Amino acid sequence: MKIIKNHRILFIAIILLIALIFYMCANKNYESKIFPMGTKINNIDCSGLTVNKAEKKLTKEWNKKSFIIFESNAKDTKTIPLIWDIKGIKSNNEKLSKDILKHNLTNNKETKVLAELSGLGITYDIKDKLNSELHPSLLKSFLRKIHIISNNISVYMEVKKVDKTFDNQFNDLKIFKESDDTIITKNAYIDLNSDNFDIVKEVYGNNIDKELVKSTILDNISKGEFNLYYSKKEFYDNPEIISTNKLLLEEQEYLKNLEFPEITYKIYGNTVKIKKQQILKMYGITQKSLSKKINIDDLKVNKKAVEQYVHKLTEKYDTAWSDHEFNSTKQGKITVSGGDYGYFIDEDEETSKLISILKKKKSVVRTPIYSQKGYKNANDIGDTYVEIDLTYQTLWLYKDGEMVTSSPIVTGSVASGFATPPGVYILKYKTMHTTLKGKNADGTDYESPVTYWMPFNGGIGMHDATWRSTFGGSIYLSGGSHGCVNMPYEKAGIVYRNITAGFPIVVHY
Repeated sequence: MKIIKNHRILFIAIILLIALIFYMCANKNYESKIFPMGTKINNIDCSGLTVNKAEKKLTKEWNKKSFIIFESNAKDTKTIPLIWDIKGIKSNNEKLSKDILKHNLTNNKETKVLAELSGLGITYDIKDKLNSELHPSLLKSFLRKIHIISNNISVYMEVKKVDKTFDNQFNDLKIFKESDDTIITKNAYIDLNSDNFDIVKEVYGNNIDKELVKSTILDNISKGEFNLYYSKKEFYDNPEIISTNKLLLEEQEYLKNLEFPEITYKIYGNTVKIKKQQILKMYGITQKSLSKKINIDDLKVNKKAVEQYVHKLTEKYDTAWSDHEFNSTKQGKITVSGGDYGYFIDEDEETSKLISILKKKKSVVRTPIYSQKGYKNANDIGDTYVEIDLTYQTLWLYKDGEMVTSSPIVTGSVASGFATPPGVYILKYKTMHTTLKGKNADGTDYESPVTYWMPFNGGIGMHDATWRSTFGGSIYLSGGSHGCVNMPYEKAGIVYRNITAGFPIVVHY
């Protein structure tokens, strides 16, 4: 009985002792603001340091290290003998440490050093972890006190941000430089410009995924591994979306079945139907917006896309200021360039009208709003016009394909720099009994009263020239006009009575 009683006393004493140690540990643990003596964090002595000072020391020591990137072509990387962390080499000479590492790597036939990042300039998010280690659980604190677990604490150095020094070194890595053999990885996508919304297959390239390399490097640094075994294929940028992607196929099918308003233009004999692909753009539908189901009633018009479409329409179908094929009287079929005659779509007005139509989401067939019209078709000169042949110095007037009159003329003086410019123009207006004013080649003023005045290109027009007794021939070369088309009085009268504003005037050599 006495032995049992003694055992009970001993057991109670041990329990009380453990409780006392727990209490002392807990009390000291929660009152302490510094790490106990003998504390190492990531093999760095932090004895007697506060959390803030420990954080600064760890950051400083971590950023002093260099990160080595090397390449290995070995099939079994485990067999490659390497010295990894240059700061972990048992040498007091840092330069010697680096030399040993580089010698180790460069003399291994299977490996080579690709790059070294130094002066890392990284900010770490470790304060909470350090606080947790400064005030551990009672059990953890007790086990450290009795040396069952080590005071060498391991902390994951989570990266909070990197500075420009790191980014500049990283972005300059040679492994990112593209060559002629580089194939850029591309996701599969729906070709919104194709008639059937075809899916363009993904491309598996050999360009490097920079973000993957960066995250791998930073994760290794956080774990205290200041190296990266670099195998190019492991860091290829892979497509995120492939052609068999379920969502992509659903989007394609949805687009095929989507009913948009049909808008058709009638442009001087041409039928131009706006394609569904172009309608998509006008409603602002892009690759990014395809992830959402499209409700035609909710769509808003993209003004910029409409402006771009109308502009392209004018570029293709406007005939003003463009080349015109023309069947001349003396020279047969020729091409006449320039001049303001022809069809000219009013971009601003047509854009506003098309936006209004798109907002209503109704199908229409319409003619665009013109600021100026031609006569017949794509050639648009038709068979009613005035022809002025600068080479033959002759004017012809045709109406409905029949010649009304012809006349010798005198055009702008070539020698004086007043040559009449070729082109297809429109008659701006006509008036009688006016005085033409301007400058001579020597700078002096001139005034010329005329009976018939028919301007077609700024201050250049057709008029009677009663001061001349002869017309035609080579007079225009040195004795020509100031740019106008001089005509005999009677012929000018015939032309005047047979043309109106908007009449085509074809001037050519």
